[in-house]
Formats: sequence, C-alpha cells, structure tokens
Amino acid sequence: MGFSLFEITGFGRLLGIESELNDFVRNHSDNPFLLCGFVREFMELNLLRGWRPLVLVAFEDGKIVGLVPFAFRRRFNAVNVKFLFGLHYSPDFVVDEAYRETFLEHVVSFLFENLICQFVDLVLPLESSNFEFLKRNCEANGVYFRAYPTVKCGHCVLPVRGSWSDFEKLRGSDFRRRFRRMERKMKEAGGYEVYSVDRVEDSVFEDVLYIERRSWKEKWRRQRKAVADLELFKIWEGVKRVCGKVPNFKWKVWFLKVNGELASYALTLQFKNVGYIVKTSFNEKFRGFYPGIYIANVAVKDFFEGAVVEKIDYQTNLPFMETWRPMVYPRVRAMMGRKSFYRFIIFLSSNRGFCTFRDQVLGPFVSNMPFAFAGG
Repeated sequence: MGFSLFEITGFGRLLGIESELNDFVRNHSDNPFLLCGFVREFMELNLLRGWRPLVLVAFEDGKIVGLVPFAFRRRFNAVNVKFLFGLHYSPDFVVDEAYRETFLEHVVSFLFENLICQFVDLVLPLESSNFEFLKRNCEANGVYFRAYPTVKCGHCVLPVRGSWSDFEKLRGSDFRRRFRRMERKMKEAGGYEVYSVDRVEDSVFEDVLYIERRSWKEKWRRQRKAVADLELFKIWEGVKRVCGKVPNFKWKVWFLKVNGELASYALTLQFKNVGYIVKTSFNEKFRGFYPGIYIANVAVKDFFEGAVVEKIDYQTNLPFMETWRPMVYPRVRAMMGRKSFYRFIIFLSSNRGFCTFRDQVLGPFVSNMPFAFAGG
C-alpha cells in the first residue's frame, strides 16, 4: 500500500478516523487542540469566517504517520493558506519521526502543485522540528521560504518544579502579600468563594458566559460588531467531544464568587504532562479586587499541587502574566510563496519598519490584502 496523503475537508471523513487520529496525536504531541474533537470544531469556525478547512493526514500501510490542519481561501484570484488554529494554540505538523522528510515533501508538493497555492503564512512553536525540512522541500520545489522568531506572537510558559510553597517562596514575600490583600478586600466586601467544576453541563458554560457578558471584552466585541467569542464556544464544544474519549486529557473551570456573585473564571486543560490556561475573564464590577489574576493564581496553584504536569502554558504573552514570572518563548513565523509578487510580500511582512507603517497608517485599507494577516 505504501505512503499516501489524504485531504479531509468535511466532518464525516474526519470523524471516521477519530479514534486512530486521537491515538496518533496522543503518541506524538502534547497539544490537546490537535485532538479530533477540537479539529472538528475549528473546521466549522473557519467555515464561518470564510476559510475552507483542509486537514492533511498521511498513512503508511494503513497506519497514520502524519497530520497537519490547514485552512485556505481564494482572494484576488490567489489561494492563501494558514493553520486551522490561531497562533495561540501552537499548531504544528505532527509526524512520526521516521516519516518527517517524506511527509513534509508531500505536504509542500500538495500545497503548491495540487492546491496551486500562492502564499502560505504559518506561525509555529519555537521548539518545532519541522523548519529545516520545510525549508529544504520548499527550495526543492522552487518555493521561496522565510522563517523568523517573533516575540509578538510568543507565549508564557511556567516550569513546574518543586512544591507550591517553594514556588511562593521563590517569588518573595510581596507575591504572597499581594494575594492576601486581595482576599482581605473580598472578605470586607461580603466574602468570597472559590470552586472548580469538571462536569460537561450547560449550566457550567452559562456561568462562564455570565462573566464574559460583564467583562471588558464585551464592550470591545460590541465595538467590532462581534456577537460573541466564537473561539470560546468552539473550545467548549471541543471539550465536550474529547472528554472521556482520550486518556491523559482533563479539563476544569475555576470560578470565583464575591459576595455571592460570579466574579471571574479560568478554563484549564491538562493533556499528558502539560497544563494549559486556555480562557479567563472577570466581571468588570469587581475589577478593583483583581479577580482575573486571583483565579488564574488558583489555577496555577492547582497545577503545582496536582504533581503531574511539568509546565504550564499560558498560550499568550499578556502583561498580567508577569505576576508569575514565567519564561517567554517566541513563536516562529514561516512564510512560503512562489511568484515574485509573493516573495515581495514575504519580504515586507518580515520587515519591522513596514509592519509598523502598515498597522499605524494603512490600517483598514489593507485588511483584505495577503500581508494584512501577516503580523510583524
């Protein structure tokens, strides 16, 4: 039978290999978002946003040996390709090491020969093993390739070493004093309660939405005419699809109540030996108590005390995350293009001066151009 590459664009075919695909991801990756349930939900999300999902799965004698989730769209008579997931989810090519060269060769060939793609814009984890293989196969196919690290697209990672008590001591007395002040203020306001839920029930998600609708993000969404955080809905649906089907996968929502009212939440995932703080928000009414930071700290403490994970991935690099003094890992932007016009776009997209000019001056005038979704 030999090596073969299959394209999956519909839900039915994906779910037809769900068990095999989940086993493959579990054996070759610690990224829970590459599990079939999440891939299915983000396929639907991309369709809603005008992108067509394209999941490439490689088989060798009937066994899965490679996976990469893409999405593509045609604009200005050109096909552009990106990962199915946003950069915060750290998507990558997942492949059995013995087939890495062959898999990347077939993927590059498929994109530029079969799909007739003109421009590919990917953001990969810094630790990805695929850069050299991508570069070599692009050059072999006459495709221009450029990759560079970008802290702007980076994420915070906190190694879990020792006990929570040791961690607090390393952060100094100000760290503990800060959270004691929060607790004192919440007690004075009528008391507080912290609890976690790991049941897939609609009432749990309603509590999450209650906080989201009262957060600063709701005003931000209204200004941009966005009805809701669609990614949050898709993550929740993904959790429902994966929960109970995949060993080493766990999830939990932490809630904080102040004076009996929901003040903040933190949605966490655990897959194998990595913990993820996926979504968090707070009720604007309680901003003065710093409820978002407080509940995130509860989630971090829970990962430490569970004594299972080796690191906590915050997925993004926001200012409040400095509270825990994590390591900040850049991600790597990899762009590929065949025609000279797209080589020029890649050059501009990797030029810091142009990116500043684009963001501050051109703004919405370039929102539909290929280099608009290529950040500097």
